[in-house]
Amino acid sequence: MLRTLVLCGSACAACTAVKQDLLGPIASPCALGAPGVPDTITPPGVTSVGGNAGVREIVLDPFDRAVLYASTSQQGVWRTADCGASWTHTNTGINAPMIENAIPLGFVLDRFVPDTLYLGARFGGQSLWTSESAGVHWTKILPEDIARPLWNGDADIARIATLPDAPHHLIMTSVGGWTGFAGDSGVFEGRLDGDAWQWVAHPPMPGMGTQQELAVLDARTWLVVSDGIPGAAWITRDAGTTFEHIDDHEAVGDGFQLYRGVAGTLYRPANGGLLRSTDDGATWLDVFAGLGLGGTRSLIGDGTTLYASSSIPDGDSAIRMFSAPEQPGDRDWMPVGDPTTHSISRFVRDELRGVLYTLTGDGTVQRMTQ
Repeated sequence: MLRTLVLCGSACAACTAVKQDLLGPIASPCALGAPGVPDTITPPGVTSVGGNAGVREIVLDPFDRAVLYASTSQQGVWRTADCGASWTHTNTGINAPMIENAIPLGFVLDRFVPDTLYLGARFGGQSLWTSESAGVHWTKILPEDIARPLWNGDADIARIATLPDAPHHLIMTSVGGWTGFAGDSGVFEGRLDGDAWQWVAHPPMPGMGTQQELAVLDARTWLVVSDGIPGAAWITRDAGTTFEHIDDHEAVGDGFQLYRGVAGTLYRPANGGLLRSTDDGATWLDVFAGLGLGGTRSLIGDGTTLYASSSIPDGDSAIRMFSAPEQPGDRDWMPVGDPTTHSISRFVRDELRGVLYTLTGDGTVQRMTQ
């Protein structure tokens, strides 16, 4: 039986009004390298910790494309305002140690509210934290008493995604199974209503697993994909009230992202291929099938060309990047670059300048003007 748990939280410490630039994002000045030549722009001094990559995630500011944030393993949050030429270690204010000691999986920016970030502070302060000061000060917004019915303590957040209908509206998955759901976990939703956060737990379907990847097609349509074996992908078209199982392709983790190409075609990475949907996520076909390319860890496109990173485990030197034209087809894949020991775990594209940022499995951040 489906259940929905509605929980109420305490008021946030500071609530910022929506400030949308109706002209779209800006691109503050940056000194960029020569086209086609990658520049390494990893935040200075950030290194791997205990086998975890130093840089865990990179996110591009939706308001200013010169601003990029990086979350790290026990080295806090970093910010650049000049496309990676220089970085600032931002979490220096309220609750700084909670963020500094974390090894986060989930890290996103609010698409409506400037300078607003959300982070799941695993092994640090745990739970869900937000900053409304570009990463300087942090506030815990998911209290333990709200989380306890599902996590038996503080929340252990896996992935986070913001929804496109309103500011301060997000969904999350969990590292471990929820209490009472036989080892599975569902999707936890948070929304700032006035001065208080409201929380809704959308229960999992049997076999949904844990630590799922998230992709948002619209405010009511979400894709939930497991990293484990057996894999499973689920879709909801009613904002989490019900979930439908769509296939058994698992994701690799640390790199999952959905790309919507020309004519609305959707692509998603999978451990055993590269999946395409032409019916808004209802069914998926493997465009790598029969090509001997294995699977994909992450992907992106620019409207003309698709780029996919291999799911081969890090370690051995191999060609790990492939590209193909989006039109007239997506089967003519060619290797890109030299053999390397680490696949790309995140693509981020500044569409205003035609700049592509990449994060590899060893925590290296690079930038290339296309």
